[in-house]
Amino acid sequence: MMFIAEQSDRLILGKIIGLPTLGVFTIAYTLANMPREILKTLSYRVIMPLVAQSLDLSRLELRTKILKQRQKLLFCAFPV
Repeated sequence: MMFIAEQSDRLILGKIIGLPTLGVFTIAYTLANMPREILKTLSYRVIMPLVAQSLDLSRLELRTKILKQRQKLLFCAFPV
């Protein structure tokens, strides 16, 4: 279901617009989706294992540690 939901725009647009326009749309979508995929991969492979290693900390210490790192990550991902 998730695959169909993510690909439905291309399936619908494939019937409405021509293949060259669909190709441009697909390239634009891929470039726009790249930051989201990078952050998702970073969180799965780096952030979650680091949090799992910090299970011995108290909840308050862990929250403080996560918030500091989260601010840095958000600042890099979405500069103002």
